Amino acid sequence: MDGLITGENERLVGISVIDNNDVEHVIEMKFDGEITAHQQDGYPDKAKERTTAGNEHVNQARRFAKFYVYREQGYETVDPMRNPDRIAALTLAVGSLESATLETYFGEYYQQLRSHAGDADPVVETPDIDSDAICWLEQDVTVGLDGETVASLVEQVADATVLESLEAATGGESVDVDLRADLERSLTDHGIDLDSRADAIGDALIDTVGPFRVRWKQNGQKFEATANSTGEQLDRDPAVRLQMFANLYEFDSIEEFQQSLVHHLRCQIRDCYIGMGIAPPEDARVQGPGIYEYVGNYKVDNFYPAYNDTRIEIDDWQEEHTPDDLLV
Repeated sequence: MDGLITGENERLVGISVIDNNDVEHVIEMKFDGEITAHQQDGYPDKAKERTTAGNEHVNQARRFAKFYVYREQGYETVDPMRNPDRIAALTLAVGSLESATLETYFGEYYQQLRSHAGDADPVVETPDIDSDAICWLEQDVTVGLDGETVASLVEQVADATVLESLEAATGGESVDVDLRADLERSLTDHGIDLDSRADAIGDALIDTVGPFRVRWKQNGQKFEATANSTGEQLDRDPAVRLQMFANLYEFDSIEEFQQSLVHHLRCQIRDCYIGMGIAPPEDARVQGPGIYEYVGNYKVDNFYPAYNDTRIEIDDWQEEHTPDDLLV
């Protein structure tokens, strides 16, 4: 993938994208990411007339274009819940929280996950769900920093082991002193006041945690039950949507849940980059389920390796398609 800003006026940004099939896409978008024009000569114009691969090349070009404009021009052009920088910011937050504080934010989500293994009472009651049904829990979260600050923060802590170190720390290891100091310094440099508490980083980054939903697919139908008494109503689009599968996790402690949540968010960061046709940072080259829709994408026509599957070995992370300035 490669991009080039071709022009900008008071309403639109223009960009040329060369996709991983060497097809050029000429795209115009508003500053909020709404695409107003998209021209290319490599695939049919109608989605239903394209192959699966053709559709995904077109989708990758659109996602990459939005991300490129966001990174280069600073506009909020990336779709909600698909900005890897915002997901990385939440990952930093979750990994930095003390267990008790984590439980105030995500304790009911944790309890509901445990209830599916029979280890706790459910927060929200659901009808009997078949054992072979696909069931997952969703919860929307907003990040309390603007896009420019988030991007700058993530860039400053883009060391290849930051998120991995945080995940290890939630599993019982101590957070590296230099790592915590770097995070605190980055936030302070951006005018974020931190107090002396160990979990001040997480509190500074997390804004609002919304109600969670239990969703499941059974006999070809989709169902949903919302725990309206949990969380707060969001006043804007969420930055991140947690989507952990109920039957994949068993926790003996809140610390184990925290470690799994950090890993889940790292998988979501991976999905954002893979969906743009480029390599995720080294720190997000992990396997396991992340964004729900990508679980299906990874099963279609072998276009992608099954990054969500922890049982296989992955040797293709899209490095050959990644611009040098985005290869971290």
